[in-house]
Amino acid sequence: MFGCGRVVREPNHEVNGVMGLGNGHLSLARQQGMKFSYCIGNINDRNYIHNKLILGNGARLLGGSTPLDLYADLYYLTLESISFDGRNLAISPTVFQRTQQGNGGVLIDSGAELTYLVHDAYEALRSAVELILNGALARATIPNQQTRLCYFGSLSQIRTPFPVVRFHFSEGATLELGVENMFQAVGNGIICLSVDTADGKTPRDAVTMEETPKDVREVTVAALVPFMVVCSLESQKFISSW
Repeated sequence: MFGCGRVVREPNHEVNGVMGLGNGHLSLARQQGMKFSYCIGNINDRNYIHNKLILGNGARLLGGSTPLDLYADLYYLTLESISFDGRNLAISPTVFQRTQQGNGGVLIDSGAELTYLVHDAYEALRSAVELILNGALARATIPNQQTRLCYFGSLSQIRTPFPVVRFHFSEGATLELGVENMFQAVGNGIICLSVDTADGKTPRDAVTMEETPKDVREVTVAALVPFMVVCSLESQKFISSW
């Protein structure tokens, strides 16, 4: 249920550890009422004191909901499309679907820092962002993360003109992403898109599976700031204040 970090070498990743809220029978979520909610108000401010985690019956919220698919200790959602500045990107809905073998699909991972999309979806979103920012900011690269889209600049430089990105889920639920959700400052005057390609990546916590799912896409904590979200294992619903 808990993992402690003893030796953390990566800069800006000095964390004490992680707490598991998966669907497994040993998880806190199952032991404390089959429901939990959390809200992370400012992931970049270590002194921010208003983050919340509620386990059990206290996790209540009225808001938009979408079905929560519980599969092999992971939480999957049905992502149908992505829009940029009010227009759907040219992405086939089939790229977001999970196969009968358990590969692919879109899952919620509150322990991951970036949102990962399948190659076609990532390239469509990346191209839309490049059309807005190329020429306005100089491109940058960071070591060992060549696939990420980065620029020299600050969040304040792109806050005003940047269009809204929306993730459209089944049953009408929509996740609206602003600049703070879409970009992160990585140091040395560089900002990067908080989205990367999922090619070759697998869920880090799929330890209970005989075969780890491949080509998975993740909606992660960066995209869910500062929303309050509720995961109900009993009703299999993902509810949010989006």
